Amino acid sequence: GCTVLDGLVSLANGIGVAILRVSPIIMTLAMNVIVQGALAVALPPTPPSSAPPLVANLALGDTGGMPTPVLAWLLLAVAASVLLTMTPYGRRLYAIGTNETVARLSGVWVSQTVILAYLISGLTSGVAGILLVGFFGRSFLGMGDPYLFASVAAVAIGGASLLGGHGHYLGTVAGALVLTLLAGILPILGLDQGWLQVIYGATILITVGLATVGPKRRN
Repeated sequence: GCTVLDGLVSLANGIGVAILRVSPIIMTLAMNVIVQGALAVALPPTPPSSAPPLVANLALGDTGGMPTPVLAWLLLAVAASVLLTMTPYGRRLYAIGTNETVARLSGVWVSQTVILAYLISGLTSGVAGILLVGFFGRSFLGMGDPYLFASVAAVAIGGASLLGGHGHYLGTVAGALVLTLLAGILPILGLDQGWLQVIYGATILITVGLATVGPKRRN
């Protein structure tokens, strides 16, 4: 049920961005607020006391001696890398990110490609949400909020352009590992975890600024 809901929300995001031409950041943030509000109205005031045993085992257990979330992440990294670098669909995604108009004139079905990208993202985020429920031991509204800007910062640190057309999933993996390392180092240095939020925001601003100024200088 969770992954189906994620798929429907992502389909709405994809349609809003690809067909209605809503800004991606506005569309996704607005849908996030709408869904959280709808869940607050629809769900009972008291969430389930604990996660289902199967979900908890997936999040905290191991497969072949390796933690299941780590194994899932490795499989996702391989699948995403193959999809982006070795398939026509991946090349179409990069083409759209580089220049949507040129991609459309080259025969790329832009709307369908973008909507499918949002669907894939939504379904994989649904799996991540299930693992997060198992990790926390229960579900609650806002459980993913701490990861909202962390995920964007990981992409930026990994070298991907937040404006599209450039980047690799393995870079995002490296960016996430760097942020995890920073989160572990801050307490050792006696710094508050709030500094991690400062790093997230500064990274996003600097990355977007460089991506915006660079093309202008070349022109």
